[in-house]
Amino acid sequence: MVKAPAVCRTRRDSRAIESEYIDCAQALAAKSFSVCCSARARRQCAPGHHGEPDMIEEKRSLLAFGARWTLRTAFVLGVAAAATTVIYFTPVPDPFFASCDRPCHELDWPMICRIKLTIEVYQTLSSSCGTCPENQTECWNPNCVTADGFKRGILTANRQLPGPSIHVCENDILVVDVVNRVPEHGLAFHWRGLPQKDTPFMDGVPMVTQCPIPSYTTFQYKFRASRPGTHMWHAHNGAEMADGLAGALVVRRAPNREPHRALYDEDSKDHMIVITEWTHSFALQRMLQGSVATDALLINGRGSSKDGVPSASFQVLPGVRYRFRLVHAGVISACPLKLSVEGHMLKVIEIDGSPIRPKDVSSITLASGERVDFVLETSAPPSTYAMKVQSTCSRLEQTATVRYIESPEVTKTKRELQSAKQADAQRLDSTGQACGTPDVVCLAELEALDPAHSSLSKSKVDLELELPFEFTSISNHSLGSFIVSLDPEVKVPHISNLTFVYPSSPLVTQAADVPSGLLCHAESKPKGCTTLPCECVHQLDVPLGAAVQLSLHDKGEAVGEGHVFHLHGYSFHVVKRLANGGVSLSPAKDSVTVPAGGRVEIRFIADNPGYWLLHDQHVGYTARGLGVLVHVGDSTDMPSPPPDFPKCGTWRGPDFFLT
Repeated sequence: MVKAPAVCRTRRDSRAIESEYIDCAQALAAKSFSVCCSARARRQCAPGHHGEPDMIEEKRSLLAFGARWTLRTAFVLGVAAAATTVIYFTPVPDPFFASCDRPCHELDWPMICRIKLTIEVYQTLSSSCGTCPENQTECWNPNCVTADGFKRGILTANRQLPGPSIHVCENDILVVDVVNRVPEHGLAFHWRGLPQKDTPFMDGVPMVTQCPIPSYTTFQYKFRASRPGTHMWHAHNGAEMADGLAGALVVRRAPNREPHRALYDEDSKDHMIVITEWTHSFALQRMLQGSVATDALLINGRGSSKDGVPSASFQVLPGVRYRFRLVHAGVISACPLKLSVEGHMLKVIEIDGSPIRPKDVSSITLASGERVDFVLETSAPPSTYAMKVQSTCSRLEQTATVRYIESPEVTKTKRELQSAKQADAQRLDSTGQACGTPDVVCLAELEALDPAHSSLSKSKVDLELELPFEFTSISNHSLGSFIVSLDPEVKVPHISNLTFVYPSSPLVTQAADVPSGLLCHAESKPKGCTTLPCECVHQLDVPLGAAVQLSLHDKGEAVGEGHVFHLHGYSFHVVKRLANGGVSLSPAKDSVTVPAGGRVEIRFIADNPGYWLLHDQHVGYTARGLGVLVHVGDSTDMPSPPPDFPKCGTWRGPDFFLT
């Protein structure tokens, strides 16, 4: 029997090599070696061949393979060790709202921002204030709410007035735990400026998008900060917002996506300005008394008064350009407010989260719910300057200070020169009250950096709806679900002769539970609705994807400051009709002022399915029904709520349950 050489057996020691060698030897005898034998067999197992060179070569190959494997393993282990070290030594983010207040970068992953808002009944000048105002240092203690020095009960979030400012980066995910510790009182919170696309159930309108948050329970909001800009969060019922439940919500862009980044040096949370209207009693109590007059204006929850409490103060360095973010959170009288800074020009760069072509003005007048970003350059002679806020429909005003750090006082002459320069400049008025005056810049004159959708620039759009509104005086005795005041008559608002009431269950999540008899349209009123007030869940049906125009027309008397309307879920453009039949569109906004006795047209693309509330900002008007739902799409377009989303509604027991 032919056997393989020892070297072949030693190296392989397998039956396969033995068989291969035998086949090779037989093929060699048959002179068909090249046909029947593999190259390895010819090379290693032919008679007289010992295979040493191939053994050496294979050993080298094995050694090279081993070296490569060792190197790869070492590289993988090194990367894993480095990653573990970085993770180990990276501080764990604060689980509360400060964790996402950071520089924003385009290549960073979005963060999940955990925020906790504890809502409770609190008090101004509580024990946290120590001996304030006698000792003004203690007026700045943590949890010390001074307001204007008047002692009263208030509603607070985290014992702050206004509530904490939330600062995040674009596309961060907010997870907000709202803990309701207010006895026997349901709440919901709206995130103004964020469209809530794909999350309409997080918009925060009680009995439209969610159930009110019951006392002593927690509701968790989860949504994406998809729209950059200066926004606002607040309790949706106007009375709670008026009593202190509101705060700023800032969504920052990465620097290379911020169109005005070259215009300022610093954008800090220390330069937030939140203006609120203030009363010396709970807003609901004022409504019952038939008066919702404002007693004071507050800047960042503070207002100087005869009681000696300190006003708000902003510290600045000379020669620096600061970005200030201004929020009008007043809803008691919803009057326009005018802000100016002594001796300084204001460069307006953004309104309601929409960047605009910069405009230098001496003052800014904005309506309730609006937000304006401006740049203040500290180029004036170093000193302490007054930041003044004035109501345009009353004599109320409030003052904060802009103080140059470590700066000498300047002479009166230098101040007068700065003031003269400021007096010659234009002033911004977004409300339209002073349009036509040469020194006033109106909303229609602001140029947006982000162009509107081309479908909105046409003379006609897909759907045009008229929304005339006015007030009718009704005797207190004939009122149904309205807040009954001490006045013998109450002015009841209505849009298209329909007064809005909230449904019995949230339409976004429980539309099937709402009786069809509660829903109404201008062309299909409820049965028996022959006289005013005609109360129902007034809604407008809008096809998904349509270009829509809503025309708001005040049919009442042409007196007063007009009405401010806010639309949830969308930013819209205010239409200006041109002489040639075309239209001009304002920067995108979510609030607009309808002048007393006037008319305003707004346009938007209905690309966000849901039930979106359009309502007046005034706390009394909203509570009495000056609103309408914009229903976009149908049930198949609506995003599904999360599993186990809270439900609520009317409960009627069985006909017989007593035995």
